Amino acid sequence: MYAALVAATMVPATLVHLNLTFLRHRRALRDAPILVFVPYGLSAILLPAAWLALDRNPLLWPTFTWLLIGLIAGCGAILLVSCAYTIRESTSILERVRARVLLYGALLLPIIPTFMLTPDTSEPAQLATTYLWMAAVVMPLPLGLAISRYNLFDLEWDARRWVGRLVYFSAVALVVTLVLVATLTVVDAAPPLRDPAFLFLLSFACAVAVEPLRSRFFGYVEEIFTPRLQQLRRLREGYTRQISQVRDEDEAARLLGEALYGALGARAGCVFLSVAGEWRPAHLFGTDPPTGTRRVADALAVLGDGDLIYLALAPELETPARTRLAADGIELIASIGSGEERFGLVLLTGPSRRSPYAGGDLDFTAMATSHAGIAFRNARLTGELLSAERHATTGRIAVALAHDIGKELDWLGRLVKRLPKRFDDAPRLARDISMIQEFTDGLTERIHDFVRDATDPAPDPPGTQKLDLLVQRAVGTMCRIHGEGRVTESIDPGLRQARAHENIGRVIANLLDNALRAAPGLEPVHLFATGDGESIRISVTDHGAGMSPEVLRNAFERGFTTRAEDSGSGIGLTISREIVESLGGSIELTTKPGSGTRATIVVPAERESR
Repeated sequence: MYAALVAATMVPATLVHLNLTFLRHRRALRDAPILVFVPYGLSAILLPAAWLALDRNPLLWPTFTWLLIGLIAGCGAILLVSCAYTIRESTSILERVRARVLLYGALLLPIIPTFMLTPDTSEPAQLATTYLWMAAVVMPLPLGLAISRYNLFDLEWDARRWVGRLVYFSAVALVVTLVLVATLTVVDAAPPLRDPAFLFLLSFACAVAVEPLRSRFFGYVEEIFTPRLQQLRRLREGYTRQISQVRDEDEAARLLGEALYGALGARAGCVFLSVAGEWRPAHLFGTDPPTGTRRVADALAVLGDGDLIYLALAPELETPARTRLAADGIELIASIGSGEERFGLVLLTGPSRRSPYAGGDLDFTAMATSHAGIAFRNARLTGELLSAERHATTGRIAVALAHDIGKELDWLGRLVKRLPKRFDDAPRLARDISMIQEFTDGLTERIHDFVRDATDPAPDPPGTQKLDLLVQRAVGTMCRIHGEGRVTESIDPGLRQARAHENIGRVIANLLDNALRAAPGLEPVHLFATGDGESIRISVTDHGAGMSPEVLRNAFERGFTTRAEDSGSGIGLTISREIVESLGGSIELTTKPGSGTRATIVVPAERESR
């Protein structure tokens, strides 16, 4: 009695909880999560009043009962109105189906038990009261269905499975309770035996206890009368799990052959694969397997457009091809395919036992070859994707190589062209020759690195270098190309020991080159680097004409450039973004027409190990 009293007192709190969290979490609950405990606290306050009304002052019991009914009705009505509003107004299909399940279940399910518990009552008040109590009792059923089927509250799989079982056992117990109440009422059994609560709990306990016995009993009966089906079922589960993880054609052929050999008990068999129009045996099993490819042509002629044929069930196929196959002992032919594409064939002799192949054997063969066809398709698609990725990678490396060394090759060509003019000026000639040698050494090193990255199947991750060294190299290269004194730099002293990925040097060089080309005349650009120990922030600022909104939107698009007349490739910013984002960083452009542009990158930093 007291347990039922506590449960009934907590019903309004549960309904308020659902109002706060059902369909979606209310904003008030997100701002103050503690609100979810408030209704339970208020219900706990009602418990002393309920105990007092029940044990100490029976005159208060009707008042308390009507108060509790009013609270349940009010909270339930708010919840149902919210569901109805959601069905009509929500744009989320998931919210609508959740609301529909709870609304219809809460309104319709209590009707049957209400009329069964009050068959001789016509008073509206008593019917309404019984309906409200039944609505509170059966509310867990539609709510549990919404939880288990539509992932309410984002519960994990185990929790949703147990909720589903609870709903299943509750539904079974409810049906059994209704039948027992009706039967015991007809036979005029003693009132305690007709108590719905007692019968429901008894039915629920029996359903939970009998369920394991029921499943095992049917399993034992099936094992006795259909032992082959049980064996095929176990083999099917293991084969399906293994074949779904295979991405190699020969491995899939091996799994298929072993599964058929173990399940069907064929004396021998062979799995053939079609590669570029040529047939080859991929897996053999048993004694004296049919390996000759001439048998494949006969099998294809007999099979036609079908997927499986058991020659013993096709006596009408009196053709030379069938005669030759039968002479070789081949009885079962199955196609391995997916959709309209055929990847292979399976040729099987008769079973080693004296009985013929049964319907279960043929079903297992069709299932196994179908799964193998999917595995073969996935294996070939994987190979094609890897090949396409290799070609795409080679293309990206070629484009990056052309862009990375293009500027230095251009400047190297200019130096070579003006060498004849330096023969009368020995200091300048020596300086240009030194610059040519420096450019050549740098180009050789860059090309070596690109070839290593392109040909190494498992390249080691590039190393890191000190940030000041990366900046110094990038600034030196740009000053040689655009002239000395064109770059001013400011590096935070706290970054003296900071290290960054070596490819950041390429990004800095690209940003400096773009800024120097945008700067008017000999106007310098400024590089500023700072950090917080975890990341490095590098900004390159020019005072050029800036970018229009359209140019800013397309700046990172591959091939987009505003320097077509200056042989701009339009991939410098694209490559820079790919490098920065691959390192877990970000790159951003801010501009103001007429005032210049600032490019900012933020990348992870690594402290030098001591």
